[in-house]
Amino acid sequence: FPVTIFLVMTSPVLLHEFPSKAQFFCILLVCLGAYYLNLNPREKNYLAPLKSLITNQPSRLMIIVAFLWALTTSFDKIGAKNSSPLFFSASLYFCTAIISFPIVVIFSPNWLSKLKANFAKLTLLASLKALDMWFHVMAIASTVAANSVAVKQSSLLMSVGYGYFLFHEKNIKQRLFGCIIILAGVSLLSIL
Repeated sequence: FPVTIFLVMTSPVLLHEFPSKAQFFCILLVCLGAYYLNLNPREKNYLAPLKSLITNQPSRLMIIVAFLWALTTSFDKIGAKNSSPLFFSASLYFCTAIISFPIVVIFSPNWLSKLKANFAKLTLLASLKALDMWFHVMAIASTVAANSVAVKQSSLLMSVGYGYFLFHEKNIKQRLFGCIIILAGVSLLSIL
């Protein structure tokens, strides 16, 4: 959810986008639901996730990542608006592959044999990632970028389901309440 918050702050500057009051309320609901998922009901400390940003170095690093992701999402929208979602997505990953190729050759011994051995898996993975990027860029190009990223947070619903069914995580009632808040925000955002 920090990405969404940072995007709400950076979009007016970089994209000249301002969510409406109703959209801002829905984005806030999604962020509150995501925040609620990180609470530990035993501690009864509602500021614990925020305090972890001070005491936990990985959390601080993830805030930097979230800020950079918000910036790159804004740049993705600028690129899509000035070309097209498909062209921008393809160009971005093509340039990334070209830049990464010398690094792979230098730092990965036997890279060619590894590529041949895993070619089918890598092709499938690359195709799915290309579709993901194309859909992401189409979504942010067609609406307020913060709205699109807020809707993308609904993937947390799957994470909660996986956690419960695959890993037998506890506190499912509390997590379901957080999911309901996220779902309410995403549903309202989708009809606005």
